[in-house]
Amino acid sequence: QASVRLGKTHLYAAWRTGDPNALANGGGDFKYLFKRGGAVDLMLATDSKAERPQPREPLAGDLRLLVTRVAGQPKAVLYRPLVPGTPDAQRVLFDSPVGSVWFDRVDDVSAKLQLAQVGGDIEIAIPLEVLGLQPSAELKLRADIGLMRGDGLQTVQRLYWTNPDTLIVSDIPSEARLQPQNWGEWRLVEPLPPLPKLVPVALPVAAEPGLRYARYKGKWDKLPDFASLKPQVTGIVPVPALVGDDKDPNEFALVFEGYLRVPTAGEYTFTIGSNDGSRLWLGGALLIDNDGVQWAQDESRTVQLAAGAYPIKIAYFQLDGGKALTVRWRGPGMPEQPVPSEVLTYLP
Repeated sequence: QASVRLGKTHLYAAWRTGDPNALANGGGDFKYLFKRGGAVDLMLATDSKAERPQPREPLAGDLRLLVTRVAGQPKAVLYRPLVPGTPDAQRVLFDSPVGSVWFDRVDDVSAKLQLAQVGGDIEIAIPLEVLGLQPSAELKLRADIGLMRGDGLQTVQRLYWTNPDTLIVSDIPSEARLQPQNWGEWRLVEPLPPLPKLVPVALPVAAEPGLRYARYKGKWDKLPDFASLKPQVTGIVPVPALVGDDKDPNEFALVFEGYLRVPTAGEYTFTIGSNDGSRLWLGGALLIDNDGVQWAQDESRTVQLAAGAYPIKIAYFQLDGGKALTVRWRGPGMPEQPVPSEVLTYLP
């Protein structure tokens, strides 16, 4: 698992690898540390406005940041294939009998890196100025994040969020080459404000199983203002799910409302996955914001809850293409699972 956050001055990234030796690396020439063992990796297209006429070819602003440890010391290497104005003498060639790839700059930026590790959990911070990255509202970047597993001397496996073309671990240029056509998209959004203390409410005896839902027809690229809309159809469902007319599969929105019964006090993590956008409110507070046009994407948040009933609301919209909606939770003594109908209720 991995996550990324952009602050005002730094990029922060974290990996949960399950391996205390995930960064063990044999070292040597810093330019070749991607061959020498374990490491974590970031790929970024920092120029979000650049046109990419040839998806396979890197552009100025595309980069790779590799982080590892050599003899226990943090090492960070920045690979940039295109840096305008770079003298030929400074360019770096990675070649083999089957191919070659040039980088205009390969720099040791270890002095700029902050690294922390506990067991297999790894966190880094790197200044945005090192990456040439300027955050802005609703910034979208082509990017990827990954992990290279090693045996302490050489790399034996490459794993990435979106890039599937990572089987080769025996050819230097193949392992060095950036593949922007295989990167995904990161969307920068403002973090949610801190949650207020959520307090359970008294649930009337007349409550019935299920949730109320309303289906709206329209074309949106984000969740609409439902207060200004009239629902196309309403009804009751046992759990939040895609409901409606299969002959009219696109350009609609759904709202589910009712109560969630929390069986035991403790820490609960809620996850909403959707294609396209969604939001989840609990106890009247916005718990998860997963809005926007997107492929299937999960967002999670953890909250401390007392036992009892809480108002719950889920909103979802579908533009076109694939569609999905899942609402999951985990809590004390309970593994992650879809929120079951047994804990959902509404007032008739």
